[in-house]
Amino acid sequence: MFDDPREIKFGDFNGDGILDPVVVTQDTHSYGFSPFLTTINPSTGSVTFTRLNYDLGNGLASSGNNIKLSTLAVGDFDNDGDDDVIVASYTHSTVYWIENRLNTPSEDFGELVLITSLSGLNSNPTDLVAFDSDID
Repeated sequence: MFDDPREIKFGDFNGDGILDPVVVTQDTHSYGFSPFLTTINPSTGSVTFTRLNYDLGNGLASSGNNIKLSTLAVGDFDNDGDDDVIVASYTHSTVYWIENRLNTPSEDFGELVLITSLSGLNSNPTDLVAFDSDID
């Protein structure tokens, strides 16, 4: 299903109380970021993962900018009550926020929003940690 997967995390992206996986890869076909929704059939107990049709700006690595993702973290970064995602690119030493808009009329994830650039630090991030530093 994926070429070169890097990390998987879980969050309740659609607010149904069931954890949904999100995967970052360096696969130019899946465009690096692949969110899924999880469905559990109450009568059989079977679990289904449905991949959302999502493309970060017509592809990351294939768009010529060579932003390859290496890691992600899940949390409510904009205090709107749903889980969002931050991702890091080891090729550009950058961190991006992707807003969860599944519970809005657009029913999707937002565009990449640059949070910080670590250029010049030779950081090549390989892990992200999300926590509530101001306890709100």
